[in-house]
Amino acid sequence: MRPHTILATALILAAPALHAQVPADTPQARGVFPRAARFQNADMHMLQKGYVRCFAAENDGVVESAIAQVVRMRLARPDAPMKDIRAALAQLSQAARTPAIRYKAYLAELAFDCPAMFVEVRDENFASYEQFYASLTSRVQSELIGQAGTE
Repeated sequence: MRPHTILATALILAAPALHAQVPADTPQARGVFPRAARFQNADMHMLQKGYVRCFAAENDGVVESAIAQVVRMRLARPDAPMKDIRAALAQLSQAARTPAIRYKAYLAELAFDCPAMFVEVRDENFASYEQFYASLTSRVQSELIGQAGTE
């Protein structure tokens, strides 16, 4: 099966589990993520397989958006088993083809390891993935600077 076919199949399989029809005039319709509550009843096994495939995509935008989606999923379901995604993020943070992907995978690893650090961003509605990553970075910076000031 061709990589593009696999990627398209993964995205098609993951989309119905996450996105419901939302009226165009609601804030959820304008954001890049489904509401966190949408992950509560999602088929986590299917989503894990799809997102791990997305991490291998040749298109950097697909990889970066998949990373953002799994972080959002982790924040919504911190207790859900996601070992395949966590392992794939570790690989990406060490060996991804671009520094941007490596950095975003590193942020995702932090969210997987310390989801409580990111509770404030869990339910925010972001207009873009860039806003989401900026918010994650801000939370990490606040936490690390805050901890450094107390030592």
